Amino acid sequence: MGSNTSPVISEDTPLPEAINLEDFKHLVTGYLIARADLGPVTPYRVAAMANINEPIVLLNTRFLEYLGVIEHASQGTYLLTSSGADYARALMWRSVETHQILWKLVKACPLFQAIMSFLASEGRVSRDKMEFHIASATKSVRSANRNVGITTVIQLLASTGKVLEEEGGFLVLHESSDEALAPIGERELLVPSDEVQVVWLSVNGEHYAIERDVLVDYIITHGRKASNSPMTV
Repeated sequence: MGSNTSPVISEDTPLPEAINLEDFKHLVTGYLIARADLGPVTPYRVAAMANINEPIVLLNTRFLEYLGVIEHASQGTYLLTSSGADYARALMWRSVETHQILWKLVKACPLFQAIMSFLASEGRVSRDKMEFHIASATKSVRSANRNVGITTVIQLLASTGKVLEEEGGFLVLHESSDEALAPIGERELLVPSDEVQVVWLSVNGEHYAIERDVLVDYIITHGRKASNSPMTV
């Protein structure tokens, strides 16, 4: 982002459609529930397995592809990318590394690169000005649904820890001084205590720190559907 050529938001740039941040997260985990990490799935299957309206799934496939969460397989089916599967698992397990995994997706996306460049050039930008900038660049018709999508884009960026929303504007954080993105071994949050017990889980060579209670709830809710054998943690 320090070069003379800045990323450009064009009218072809997809945005989330009629979906807020929490529903967006639920949609991403819906692909994992539908097992799009193992093979191609249809939007209908994602909608059915995750209890999401199918039109919402369909409307947001293009943005999820653009962000690098999913990729088109064939004949209207989709797969989670490796990074997309990591992000979905982190969301489902409420991993303390979720913001780091999201940042890997965001920093490679031209839309978010352009937003960061705009913030860096402006310094502090009000939410209204940022929303107008994104809407103008993408030639979006300002409607309730599109406004929700633009807000979701801003909230996703804020979720990475790279941008803090303050009263009256945004503050762009430099990666070198971003305490939130310190290596996992340097975060006190991961140290088990009487209040929070952390379980380390290894999946395909990747390690995740998950609150024990969250993992237990997940196993009770989902694990027993696949097996009648006793489970303990």
